[in-house]
This record gives sequence, structure tokens and C-alpha cells, in this order.
Amino acid sequence: MRGSYGLDKLNWAMLITGGVFTILALVFASSANPVLYWVFFGISCVFLVLVCLRMFSKNKAKRAQETRSFEAFFAKLKKTLIPSAATIEEHKNYRFFACPQCLQRLRVPRGKGKIRITCVRCGHKFVKRT
Repeated sequence: MRGSYGLDKLNWAMLITGGVFTILALVFASSANPVLYWVFFGISCVFLVLVCLRMFSKNKAKRAQETRSFEAFFAKLKKTLIPSAATIEEHKNYRFFACPQCLQRLRVPRGKGKIRITCVRCGHKFVKRT
């Protein structure tokens, strides 16, 4: 359709999510509880309708803003759940503590025994074992 928004990352994610819920509905179709079938089937239908509405929408600015919000959320989620190689390497060599007063995240070397840590933000001193 000319002038419509088309498929983007958010539409693909919603399409895949709708497919997953459809498969779950089919799994629960043969179970003793038909309520789960209708719940999953209804959720999958909602996702598929939303994909169609977004795909044929002519309001490109609004759809682009929704996609940017989704990508920002997904990047933050990915950063939280999947640590980078540098972060993993850092955790091998350093311990991380939070200052009891200002909650600043502090990095100290591992294997030094009991050390006195000084917060760089507030100057509070506390003792921890590394």
C-alpha cells in the first residue's frame, strides 16, 4: 500500500510475539483447560491486529517515534541482561561496592584482604573485605 509505514523492528518483534502466543494457544488447545487456549489465542490476535494497524498506518512520524522508544527500551534491557565482555573481565579483577551514604558504585581490586575504602563522591570511609 503506497504511503504506508511498512514493517520495522517493532512490527517484527510484535509479529514474533504473536506467533509465540499462537503456538502456546495450540499447545493448550488439547489440554483439559480450554480457558488457557482462548487467553493465548486472544493475546496473539491482539498482537497481529496491532501489527496490521502499524503496518498500514500513514502516520510515519508517530510510528517512527514508537520504534525509537522500543529500540531504546530493548537496548537498555539487553545491556542489563547481557553483560559485555569488558564487564565480565572487570568482575574477575575487581569487586564492586556501594557507598553506604551516597550509594556511589565503587570499584576496588580483588584479593587485597580487608581494606579501607574512601568514597570518591562524599569522602565517607568504610572497611570491606575484598
